[in-house]
Amino acid sequence: MVHSDILNSLSDNEKVMLLGCIRHATKGDYQYPDIQFMRKPFFRNILEQYYNIVTEKHKKSYKKMVDKINTQLKLL
Repeated sequence: MVHSDILNSLSDNEKVMLLGCIRHATKGDYQYPDIQFMRKPFFRNILEQYYNIVTEKHKKSYKKMVDKINTQLKLL
C-alpha cells in the first residue's frame, strides 16, 4: 500500500495530476484518500505508464512529482 506520508508530501497541483492519472487508468471514481489503499506495484505501473501519456506541457512537473514519490518510496 502507498504510505499516506508520500501522498501528503505532494503539492495541490501534483495531487490533482496524480488523481487524474489514476482515475483515467482505472476508469474509477477514486477520491484522493483512496490512493493510499492501492498496492505499490500497481501504483508504480500507473506512474510509469502515464509518463509517456502526459503532454509535453506538463511533462516537467509530472517528472518532478514522480521523482518526489520515488524518493519517498525508497525510504520506506
